[in-house]
Amino acid sequence: MTNKELIERFYDGDQSALDELYECNKKEIEKLAKETAWRYSQYISTEDDWHDLFQVASFEFVERIKKKEYDAEKGTLLTYITPYLKASMLEYIGQNSSLFKMSGKTFRLISKCRALDKRWLSDEEIADRLGISPRQVRAYLNFSFYHSVIVNGDTEEIGFVSESTLCANEQHPDDIVYWKWCKLYTRELFEQLSLRERYIIGSHYGIFGYKKMTDENIGKILTKTRDAVMKDIEGILTKLREMYYDNSNLYRWRKAHRLVWDATGE
Repeated sequence: MTNKELIERFYDGDQSALDELYECNKKEIEKLAKETAWRYSQYISTEDDWHDLFQVASFEFVERIKKKEYDAEKGTLLTYITPYLKASMLEYIGQNSSLFKMSGKTFRLISKCRALDKRWLSDEEIADRLGISPRQVRAYLNFSFYHSVIVNGDTEEIGFVSESTLCANEQHPDDIVYWKWCKLYTRELFEQLSLRERYIIGSHYGIFGYKKMTDENIGKILTKTRDAVMKDIEGILTKLREMYYDNSNLYRWRKAHRLVWDATGE
């Protein structure tokens, strides 16, 4: 029977359909566990740990089906459930992987790179500000904190760092390329604005090299009232939305990514 037919049986009260559904998808779950174990092998202590990941993913599969939130009309079962299986395995790795040591200097550089990246600066701009190479910037931005971290030296300067805090803000590797190109294409739209518009919106959000400011302070510099600045921001955002939906690179990239995601769950 197909996944859809088994799901319908289970939703109608046939508990045995859940066991059949699991058996039908067991090989896909096993494949996903092996791929995850290979991708995060540097954080896994033994070659057999993919079996543990398989058990974690299997449990998540069953529990997710029991919630009865899947709608077959919106896509395939694997498209729906794969992100949940990946998330459960990554959480397991984060809780059970071995310790990794880094210097206080390296930790601070990673933190600074990520802070500047959130302001939508390019790799080259971040490198110039921190006095490192763009290659180092990319390595720091791609560094994964899905493990415990010991910071050696200068710990009093950065305070206590908990693993939960680091993992809470971690970006999944599958999303790195997506967001990198989103940032690039958003900058294309940003640079089509006038100098004044860039200054207002850049300062409002603190992006693309502009220092974040309150609307009131932006108004003082431009000799405008706070309400006038807020009205300008609304107008600029409307303009950006129109540019975005006018077949922009950002729009086409996000649409293409969504189509691939819907089709494969990857």
